[in-house]
Amino acid sequence: EVRVQDLLSRMTLEEKIAQMRHIHAYSIMENGKLNEEKLEKMIGGQNYGFIEGITLPGKECLTLMNEVQKYMREKTRLGIPAIQIAECLHGHMALGSTIFPQSIGLGSTWNPELIREMAGVIAEEALLAGVDQALSPLFDIARDPRYGRVEECYGEDPYLVKEMGVAFVKGLQGEPEQSAKG
Repeated sequence: EVRVQDLLSRMTLEEKIAQMRHIHAYSIMENGKLNEEKLEKMIGGQNYGFIEGITLPGKECLTLMNEVQKYMREKTRLGIPAIQIAECLHGHMALGSTIFPQSIGLGSTWNPELIREMAGVIAEEALLAGVDQALSPLFDIARDPRYGRVEECYGEDPYLVKEMGVAFVKGLQGEPEQSAKG
């Protein structure tokens, strides 16, 4: 809390806004590696809040993210590392990761235990790539086929969506008692 308050008191409005932005890995890479000149040009010495490495296999993603974090800590004014985010709705969205069926198909199983196990695999693969935050699951209820993300929903039944969503979160993070212990 002390460090957070210290940083917030020193941050400009522009720096606070930058903490809500995110960078796609492809925009700072050249020949599969971090291009510091591109990164510097993009962020101008400011910290950005998030980075997404979806264009890379897990190990390469981890290497790039480690380089970006080193840059953020050592070559920006406040040294705040970025949070690495990844789409993980039906698999860690990176080259070489396991991709599972979309949520709408998984919902038809009515099998929360299967979803929990699947999310555990997703968590392992995302962790190997250095992911800090998974952008999933989606708890929307699919009741209108015009909704552009029906395939990301478990179905139209609120009970089903809750059960599958909770199972996914527990698979991704572990049981609450485990997560609290680290």
